[in-house]
Amino acid sequence: MAKRKVAKRKTKARKAKAPKKTKPQPQPQRQPQPQMIAVECVELPVAQQIVMSCAGGDFDVDTKLGDLFPAPRRREQFCQCVADDSGVPRTRIPCSGGTTLGGVIEAIAC
Repeated sequence: MAKRKVAKRKTKARKAKAPKKTKPQPQPQRQPQPQMIAVECVELPVAQQIVMSCAGGDFDVDTKLGDLFPAPRRREQFCQCVADDSGVPRTRIPCSGGTTLGGVIEAIAC
């Protein structure tokens, strides 16, 4: 029996495909609270709980916002969290780097 010659295929080296470009994924945003009626103030224990919750832990009330949140944008997010959770208008909540957590508590407490 005669052997058949099988033509060998030349294989070209495949170029590595560049990874697909993906858009940066936005960080999950805090879910907005249902619209609340603006209030003048909240009780002191509630104010303390709101501020510490928005700060992300149980910090000393003498902690300055600038030490806790060096970036102005992050401080603003903290203050908006306090406003959303307390119902106190954002404009009444001090948010400078020198403001302490205690100052924020005093600003929203009755």
